[in-house]
Amino acid sequence: MNYFKTEKILITIGAIIFMLMGLGILLIGSFTPIEFNINGDYFTATYWEVANISMGGFWLWTIFWVIPCVIGLMGMICWFSLKKTPKKSWGVILIIMGGSVFFH
Repeated sequence: MNYFKTEKILITIGAIIFMLMGLGILLIGSFTPIEFNINGDYFTATYWEVANISMGGFWLWTIFWVIPCVIGLMGMICWFSLKKTPKKSWGVILIIMGGSVFFH
C-alpha cells in the first residue's frame, strides 16, 4: 500500500525549499556588492570577500548557507528511507529538523 503520500509531498517540498534557500544565500553573498564606510573612505565588496577577511566571518557565512543545504539533504534522505521502510522514527527526525529551523 502507498502510505504516507502527504508526508512524502511535504518532505519533498520542504527539502527543495531548504536546498534552494542555502544556494540562494550563497549566490546572493557571492555576487551582491555592499558599500561600507571606514573612517570616511567608502569601499565596495561582496559579502563573501568581507567574510574572508576574518576566519570568524568566514565560518559564520559558511554556516548560513551550509545548514539549509544539509537540512534539505537530510530531508531527502528521510524521504527515500520513508519510501523503503516507513517507520515513526523518520517522522521524529523530521520534527526535530523542523524545530531546528526556529534556531537558524
